Parts: sequence; C-alpha cells; structure tokens
Amino acid sequence: MRVRTAVTILLILLLASVTAVNWSLLTTPSELNLLLLKLNAPLGVLMLGLIGALLVFHFVVVVELKTKALLESRKRAKELEKARQVAIEAMSQAKPTDSEALDATKDEIEGVNREKNQELSER
Repeated sequence: MRVRTAVTILLILLLASVTAVNWSLLTTPSELNLLLLKLNAPLGVLMLGLIGALLVFHFVVVVELKTKALLESRKRAKELEKARQVAIEAMSQAKPTDSEALDATKDEIEGVNREKNQELSER
C-alpha cells in the first residue's frame, strides 16, 4: 500500500472516530446564516457532509486522472507497435546492400521503443 493511501485511510478513520465521540455536539441545532436565508440546522452535520462531498470529489478526480494516464499509455503502446511493424516490414523488403542502414534504423527504433516502454512503466 502506498504511503499516500495509508495516510488517507488513517485520516478518514480519525475523522470517523472524532465524529462518533462528538456526535451529540455535531447534531446540536444552531442558527445558520446563508446570506439570503437563515436556517436552524446542525452545523456539525452540515460540515461533515461537506467534508464527505469533498472526499468523493477527490476520489472521482483521482480515478479520472488514472484512467486518462492508462488510456494514454495504451495509445502510445499501440503507436510503438505500429512503428515496429513498419520497421520489420521495411527490413523484409530491403535489398541486401541496405542491410547496414536497416540494422542502424532497427537499433534506433528499438532504442526508442525501450525508452517509451520505460516511460510507460514508470507511470
């Protein structure tokens, strides 16, 4: 488990325990001024609801970012595979005198392929 995930879970558990211990205080009604409207509602429950909404929003954003990164890496992998196939096809159609140039091109393409695969694996 990553440190960030562990810290997030720890903070959620801490918030839940503080909420459980102080539930009677959180549910005590108080007068709230919402600029255009005055309500008599429990401020603690309202704030707890806002924290929950922010938490859900955070998780949605994280999932969206991870999904975009995954789709981008798949797209790059497909592009690399196409480039490799083109290089293989070019090598198979080459004249024997072009073999040295093709070997150099093949090495260059394989180097770029390794770099891109390393970039993808680091994400």
